[in-house]
Amino acid sequence: TNMKKSTFILSLLLAFLGVTATAQTYTGNAVSAAELTNCVKSVGQINPDSYYVLYCKGRYGKYVMLDPSDRLLRVTGSLPTNKTSMFALFKIESVEEDGQTYYTFKVASSPEGQGYYIPAVGKGGKYYAGTTAAKYSITVKDAENGYFIIKLKGSNVGFNCDSDTFTGWDDEGDNSQYRLVPVTLGSETYSNYAVTYSVKVGEEVKESGSGRAWGGDTFADPNLLYSYYYSDPVRENVSDVVGEGNTDFVYTTTLKSGADGTIPVTFSTASSKTWYALHSQNSDSRILIAVNENATYNNEESGKVWHVKTEGNKSFNSTTLTSLNEVYAASWAFIEDGLGVKIYNKQAGKYVKCSNDGMATLEDNGTRFYFRTSTNGSFSLWNGSGSQYLGSHSGYQSANQRLGLWGGGDQNNSGSAFGVANVDVDLALQYANATVSGLTPNESDATYLTAGLAADKEAAATAIAAATNYEAIDETLANLYVVSADIDANAYYRIGNVNLSDSQNKYVSSENIFVGTDGVLATAYYANNGMDRIVRRVPATGNFTSMLWKLEKKDDGTYFVRNANTGCNLSDYVSTGIDMPVNVASGGSYTFKAVPTATFNGNDGKTMLQILVNGYRINAFQGNSNNIISDYEGNNDNDKGSYWQLEKVTSVPVSISDAHYASVGFPFAVQIPAESGVKAYYATAAADGELTLSEIADGIIPAYTGAILVATEATEATEVNLAIVTTDKTLENKLVAATAKRTGFEENANYMLGVDNDSEVKFLQATITTVPANKAYLPAVNVTNSNYALAFNFGGESTGIANTLKDKENVQYFDLNGRVVLYPSNGVFITNTGKKVFIK
Repeated sequence: TNMKKSTFILSLLLAFLGVTATAQTYTGNAVSAAELTNCVKSVGQINPDSYYVLYCKGRYGKYVMLDPSDRLLRVTGSLPTNKTSMFALFKIESVEEDGQTYYTFKVASSPEGQGYYIPAVGKGGKYYAGTTAAKYSITVKDAENGYFIIKLKGSNVGFNCDSDTFTGWDDEGDNSQYRLVPVTLGSETYSNYAVTYSVKVGEEVKESGSGRAWGGDTFADPNLLYSYYYSDPVRENVSDVVGEGNTDFVYTTTLKSGADGTIPVTFSTASSKTWYALHSQNSDSRILIAVNENATYNNEESGKVWHVKTEGNKSFNSTTLTSLNEVYAASWAFIEDGLGVKIYNKQAGKYVKCSNDGMATLEDNGTRFYFRTSTNGSFSLWNGSGSQYLGSHSGYQSANQRLGLWGGGDQNNSGSAFGVANVDVDLALQYANATVSGLTPNESDATYLTAGLAADKEAAATAIAAATNYEAIDETLANLYVVSADIDANAYYRIGNVNLSDSQNKYVSSENIFVGTDGVLATAYYANNGMDRIVRRVPATGNFTSMLWKLEKKDDGTYFVRNANTGCNLSDYVSTGIDMPVNVASGGSYTFKAVPTATFNGNDGKTMLQILVNGYRINAFQGNSNNIISDYEGNNDNDKGSYWQLEKVTSVPVSISDAHYASVGFPFAVQIPAESGVKAYYATAAADGELTLSEIADGIIPAYTGAILVATEATEATEVNLAIVTTDKTLENKLVAATAKRTGFEENANYMLGVDNDSEVKFLQATITTVPANKAYLPAVNVTNSNYALAFNFGGESTGIANTLKDKENVQYFDLNGRVVLYPSNGVFITNTGKKVFIK
């Protein structure tokens, strides 16, 4: 049933190329004659427009050749004497620049007639042949004994053959010295083609392969391996000769009929699986089960994470399979893979893998097996090599014999024979229902999101009752501790890692991300190509509103995690750190899940949640030593860095300085507590050196509204908590709220709250080009007859701050150029009291 096992026509070229498919066709002439003794002895002897091979002096002693599979220039053993040598030829062309002679190295063999050159490359970079546009001027200088140093013009980087890859390096040792050997070309032109083959059943391609071959060669059929229920593949192509228009070779096969063509199982795909109990024909009562390394079976070795063993005297029932995990460990699917199958275990979520004469393990990438008939059972499983069959081949009377490959067997050996039976889904449902019934519901927490509520248990019980397959069970159990019922669509949450304290990088924040003058992230991004959009973690002392997030439910039941200040979401998974897409409609699909079985100290199993995006667990990567959030290799359920608490936030703290004033602007409405002694004002006019303020009588500041807070009764700095509320009202307001930090303004484009030279609080024309997050500012375009400073006019009385601060020392900051700095950070400043201050 096998086709002839001839080699897929690459001969000498295959060993040289590395066989990676490419669509390019290379044409050129082979070397007719080349002698090392005839090498060029000095630069003056280089004959432009002639062909040369480059021979490296170094310890490898190799020629430079072109690999047409990826155009990588590399070195090979010795110069071939056949047509393959065309890949070692370079045409040296001279170039006159700045009164000096330089050279370019053109690859003699070229794809589709294009000229390829050795281009520029940095230190440590790999040389890839480039088109005419990529060619680079090269300096060739004498070394000694007929060798040359070859470097890029104006650079110390030269050709180097210290490894099997031709690279750039700033070295002039033996591995960077070359002989230039002139060659004579043969008269015949050769073509090297990319060739492919495919095997189809009907119109579906089951298997394919690729390589390269010489034009005019006869195509030899590859050794196609396939299962017994397929007929012999038949090639459709009429001509055997490789050439233009004959590089893709197609085979067709069909399913056999009758006893020899009966498929023993229903094939599965990665997304849709049919499950079987798989038993050895040594004994129909023995089923195969995946066993964790921590389990003990007859004291057998457990040196690998997973073993596959046959369990003696077991059948698919509750007497022998005592948990859902064991049911899943005894459930197998056959995933179609080309013309064979891979065998997948449900509990492990991995495939059977066997090396020759080796014991079976379960891995992410399994072995492909081919069905063969067996006189001792339903079928056998061959790995495609010699007499290597999967099975239980020695000591099979032992209750716990490991599964593996045996090179001394055959398809009719009883140890190689398998049978299948359908799994008992009702048994799995029984255990799944017990899991749900045993859940003690949690009470909702007033502060944190909580999993495992009574509503969660009820929904899971209903789903299990309606389940008819493993997929429904899996989905129900996966969602059992996924938080949804407790999420308030209108609430804001602060996300803190349970492994860190408030003084450490605990809270997820957008504080480092700035927006444009219009408040839009995209504006800043396109104006500042490459700006940092990675979301960082900050201590509790960071900007509070930047730490607030809204959870917006999507149609598929997952959530956007939207930042209050920027209005943008946490991204899909990014290994270098979750970032923030500029498109407000984009973002990752997030779920929040409790893991009650996690054993780390302090886990409460209900409010300490994993945050997952597309299956990745978000981790406080490297704890306080870093400030990003990202999954990392080795992450597990007992890693505290993967657990977060989502704290529902109902108010925002605002610090009012001892000047009694603060400006604010939030992406949500807030209300000042009546008993706080703090009043809020908005600006109705700005003209002739005055800012006319009107009190917000009910204390409710609408969303995206700039306002000024005045602590009327405070004698020192104070903090007030503004309740987050909803309102429909709007204000005709001259002030603008900056939620996220705005940048890109011109100097003097805005007025901001500050202290003038007379120690009075006013709105001052700002030389800084940014506005901090959650502050109010006054665009200069909103001011009539603008002055440097705008005093406050409260209903007819113009004042700096009503002279309430005359008895206080009000500190004002200036940069080293003497300009007023309203919100100093990161640098050295001089105060109006004559002190030098360093802020970090």
